[in-house]
Amino acid sequence: MFETPVKQQRHVTYKRREVKIYKPMEETLMDELGLTYSDLVKKGVRNLWNKRQQEKALTL
Repeated sequence: MFETPVKQQRHVTYKRREVKIYKPMEETLMDELGLTYSDLVKKGVRNLWNKRQQEKALTL
């Protein structure tokens, strides 16, 4: 009857060995691009989405 609202937050969990890999990359990208973590994730998702759409268009 009622629609469930879309959640506005998500949580990222890294494996112990992944932290030392991803944290420096994220920090560097955020500093160099002037982005928050949230903005960085959205930019990454958007870039991956666009890349996949271009690849699909090339296969048509």
